[in-house]
Amino acid sequence: DPIHMGHLILAEHVRDSLGLSNIIFVPARIPPHVEAKALSPDEHRLAMVSVAMYVNPRFVCSDLELKRQGPSYTIETIKEFRRKYPHDDLHFIVGADSVREFPNWKDPEQIGGECRIVVGVRPGFEKIIFEELENSFSPEFVQSLKDNFVETPAVDISSTDIRQRIKEGKSIRHLVPVGVYDYIRTKNLYRE
Repeated sequence: DPIHMGHLILAEHVRDSLGLSNIIFVPARIPPHVEAKALSPDEHRLAMVSVAMYVNPRFVCSDLELKRQGPSYTIETIKEFRRKYPHDDLHFIVGADSVREFPNWKDPEQIGGECRIVVGVRPGFEKIIFEELENSFSPEFVQSLKDNFVETPAVDISSTDIRQRIKEGKSIRHLVPVGVYDYIRTKNLYRE
């Protein structure tokens, strides 16, 4: 919040590397690990993700989690996609920063049982990340993560930094897609 170029670069890199047909972006209604008041309203987050999808015909936006009540647990979303697409090979793409938080997620090993978890890792960081997870999960789960990592370009952009830059009146050009940049300006988001 907001979606940024780092998200799009990771998604396209993984899509291309694995030959995936589409990437579905799913804005969370209430991410369990994020303070709800820190989020912009659902309609703004959905609109920004939708606008960002224009850059790539293989990117799709889903409001699945926004329609569901309560916290947005990934395992529930994956199970719903499994029901919706029973014959498809589902992948859950997660950045290394998020996979480090897996010990705090609901049923992360079950997520791996429902789909292939693909971890986007910057060059040289895979060993550090997987060593951190070895104390929290079964060897089989950690091995499946190791087997499914994709080395991604090093792009150091964060939503937190973007929001801070806006508060400070600094430019966010080229950090977010043009449509997202225009949307943020038009709706005067993240100023407070």
